[in-house]
Amino acid sequence: MWQLSDEERAAIGLETLPANLGEAVLELEKSETLKAALGDHIFHHFVEAKKAEWGEYVAQVSQWEIDNYIGY
Repeated sequence: MWQLSDEERAAIGLETLPANLGEAVLELEKSETLKAALGDHIFHHFVEAKKAEWGEYVAQVSQWEIDNYIGY
């Protein structure tokens, strides 16, 4: 598969998407556009809900981790 290098993407101003919800929430917090659209109250609660969702997700132990790290 053909891919642009980091340098090629930077040269044309192409940014990558966040790799996971945690990174996406960090970007979301910077969005003045979404904050203006939702209003401060809803925006704050939405960001906090997504942080909680990410926290719950990363706290889970997957079957892959059990199989590969515990050896069952």
